[in-house]
Amino acid sequence: MKWTPKIFHNVLRLIVTCLGVLAILSSSSLALAQGDQEIVYDYVFLIDTSGSMNEGTPPLFGQVITVASDFINQLPNGSNLTIITFDTLIKEFGRWKNLTSLTKDSIVQSLSELRANGNYTAMWDAVCAGVSEMEAMNDGNNTHIQLLISYTDGEDNVSSNAPGACLERYLLLQKNGYTYWIYNSLNNIPVPSELLELQENLGINRSSNPTPIRVAQFQPFLLNMGNLLAGPSEPKQGCMVYWLSDPSITGMPISFSEPPTSDRSLPIGTGAQVCASGTTCDHQVIASTAQVCIDFDLVNLSPENLVAADYGEYTLSLPLEIKSDDGLGQVYIMPNKLDIRFSLEETSTATPIPTETKAPTSTFTPVPTDTPVPTNTSTPVPTSTPAMGTTNIRCQGKSEIDLGKLEINEDGSVSSRQDCLIEINSEYPTQPMLVSIESENVEILPYLSLEAGNITGKSVQVRPETKKITVLFNLPPEEVEKLKGGTHRYNADLVFVTQDTALIGDFKGGETTLPLAFQIVKPKSKLPLFIAGGVVALIALLGLIKGLAKRSTPPEFNLIMTVEDKNGKKDESLMLLKPVRIDKGKYKISVGSSPTAGVKVINLPQEAFDIIGVKSKEESMEYYIEPKAPMAQNGVPRQIQFKLLAGDELTIGATTLKFKIGM
Repeated sequence: MKWTPKIFHNVLRLIVTCLGVLAILSSSSLALAQGDQEIVYDYVFLIDTSGSMNEGTPPLFGQVITVASDFINQLPNGSNLTIITFDTLIKEFGRWKNLTSLTKDSIVQSLSELRANGNYTAMWDAVCAGVSEMEAMNDGNNTHIQLLISYTDGEDNVSSNAPGACLERYLLLQKNGYTYWIYNSLNNIPVPSELLELQENLGINRSSNPTPIRVAQFQPFLLNMGNLLAGPSEPKQGCMVYWLSDPSITGMPISFSEPPTSDRSLPIGTGAQVCASGTTCDHQVIASTAQVCIDFDLVNLSPENLVAADYGEYTLSLPLEIKSDDGLGQVYIMPNKLDIRFSLEETSTATPIPTETKAPTSTFTPVPTDTPVPTNTSTPVPTSTPAMGTTNIRCQGKSEIDLGKLEINEDGSVSSRQDCLIEINSEYPTQPMLVSIESENVEILPYLSLEAGNITGKSVQVRPETKKITVLFNLPPEEVEKLKGGTHRYNADLVFVTQDTALIGDFKGGETTLPLAFQIVKPKSKLPLFIAGGVVALIALLGLIKGLAKRSTPPEFNLIMTVEDKNGKKDESLMLLKPVRIDKGKYKISVGSSPTAGVKVINLPQEAFDIIGVKSKEESMEYYIEPKAPMAQNGVPRQIQFKLLAGDELTIGATTLKFKIGM
């Protein structure tokens, strides 16, 4: 066999992969011991299958499949993978849990048979589908490291979802630092402006042809250093193991030059110091599939100088950065931070009192009976850990959620919702709570979901400021039709996971789950087919007539806009204006100083913003603001589309606008 550079590279790749697997296996106990976390890796691919992907020499599509296949072959066993294709339609190519070498081989073989023959590019619909998949992958019991990878050579031209709807949900996932999106712009197409504004929150690759996906991931990503007051006063060591998607990453420096941030103030006079192990104090380690260690020290820590408020647990966040100068493309590190946890807990140094002591027989002097024995006047020992706060969950005021008997709606569907109020009481900042819904009735589980704020999914992350979580059940007519006549009983569980508060409220003592029960009642009797057909035809005809009448008449915007500027205050009613139809069920009124604006406001930019009206299923209107110029909503800068609520105050330059809805 001729020893060529290509064969050498493949052998090197195989050796590095084997070493990585061995290192992860040998250090798994260390990782769990230090981080005390179960880590799951999720990967979601979005692949453009429009016909233009066949252009290029060699064709772009074949290159994308090769790069994706190489990356999938290197994925750690046990990972989760979903592949979504998009052109005019969004299709789930496949979903795999707990990857093995055999399943990876099968996936790569299936990918080789995929073809690009679509007409249009529904990129934003695909992004929304990918974000929904990542939300669903979060099972609430583990910590998920999630990577979204997209490839496209065209601009969106057919999506029904607005960019803001997808990006806001992605940003919510991305806030935890464990979710990242690599957007690959092929054939030198322009990158959407909405993504350029978020370059700090995602990776953007611009290239004529797809480049290898180079990612460095590590575990554990939380190192628990224990009680710094216990044992000798010296730096504590913590170690990690990296998984590298490409051998070319080996040897690259991973720097942490920025100081770590703490979730609470460190004791006065102290400072956190992180150094690479075995160095004088280098602020970088080398990417390797072998064990990589750092030393942590709280400089100037002295037990004598601590006050009661200093005791308890601390979590530091250390930013990580990896840079590549080899010309082979960007390298991403996930997560891009390392969390370090430690505590300051008082250790007892008092000599223990024997349980039984006999007095000497010759030299003992009795204590006079009229002299009181001195009481203990030593300084009380500070409490080592702050008292745990509480999270109060109130759904129905009892330990089981009963949705009752659910009747069939007029449209043939069955739906229900239950709000659960959340109240957190804690003296200290709390971590987000994970809530998931589970059921052994697999046929009904796809139609159960949770809603917290603007996040919806089977598992949602509930931030401390969220005051309500809602259980939603929506069974479509085609599924109701499959049910036999009679009463059908179903059960599910609402599972809550908190890190730093105790659950109270509707829970039984010590429980973290609320059972949920409901029944669906379907009448056994049916109308004769000819009567049912006539009724359906009549309803359809009435619906058609009603739809045509509504379609010909634009809806009213029940809004009053109060404009306040240097010229004073003025109310503008939008109810008599004729909005412009922009899509099915969507209308807009433009606002600005332009003569063509629907609402002309002199002191605003020519194109300030659009008010988007969206008809809901209940035929009510919801309103959104699409910024065209810099603005703030209630003091918060806004650049992408957001929902308009009653009482909202928009600021554009020196002009303030307030809205009344439904007047």
